[in-house]
Amino acid sequence: VAAVAGLVACVGDFLVTTVLGFFFPNYNHLKLVMSELGTSQSPVAFWMSLWWIVFGVLFVAFAAGYATVFAPRSRWGLVAALLVALFGLGAGVGAGLFPMDSAGEEATVAGGLHDALAGIGFCAIAFVPLASLAAFRRKGGPEMTWLSIGAFVSGLAVFVLFIASEDAPAAAG
Repeated sequence: VAAVAGLVACVGDFLVTTVLGFFFPNYNHLKLVMSELGTSQSPVAFWMSLWWIVFGVLFVAFAAGYATVFAPRSRWGLVAALLVALFGLGAGVGAGLFPMDSAGEEATVAGGLHDALAGIGFCAIAFVPLASLAAFRRKGGPEMTWLSIGAFVSGLAVFVLFIASEDAPAAAG
């Protein structure tokens, strides 16, 4: 059940954001962050926020199943599960409850909470490959080691680029 919850969350996130984006005039999937779909100016804000809460709950369910299977074998399995749950709570539930501020609007407490909780969630998920590597170090070969390290480094690099892209319009203006 937990594995299905994780799969539904991943596939659903792609499908829901893609479909909802078509109902937001001038929304560009390639240029705008998906959080724009949840802003007060979005005609699909309610549905996007609802999806993020469901997404978060699905990831917490996945984390609970992961912990049930892997935490008894390794404390790193528990750490990985907690990081996945933190992602679901921050980038899912937190992002759904607190909408991002629209571009050009004055900063709000909700917008600040959105940014902080989603940021914490994305930082947490970036460390899951390392925690999983530690949990399975005896079973994985060198390929798994390099794959995990590569996933961690590329995840952090993409996160840094995302943060830099958020500051780019302010620096250009």
